Amino acid sequence: MPLSCLSRLSVHERDVRGAIDSPQTVEIHLNLIGEYIPPTMERKKPTPIDKAEQEEILKRRAKYRRAYERGVQKKYSERTKNRKRAQYDAEKAALLAEDYTLGANFLTPAALPMAANQ
Repeated sequence: MPLSCLSRLSVHERDVRGAIDSPQTVEIHLNLIGEYIPPTMERKKPTPIDKAEQEEILKRRAKYRRAYERGVQKKYSERTKNRKRAQYDAEKAALLAEDYTLGANFLTPAALPMAANQ
């Protein structure tokens, strides 16, 4: 019965894509009534605290955007890639050595006959 009263339900994309704290609009249209806005979703006048929080969010987004444009994350990834790769290889070798001592002999791709022929 409640679904028969529902005319249309629209969920809009967030104002800032991928941001958790970005508002998202949901429209509920009911038959014979029109658009329904629940009391919890009514727009309230922003308080000075809300304005300060919104300004802080905007500053944080601007800082992230500037860092992204400068390529900070990409530079960091390039700097740490070799160190992380060496750490990963060392952990993998330690696990394989432990497995070998426990009697679990696994074939590595280099030990396969096809790999030796190539």
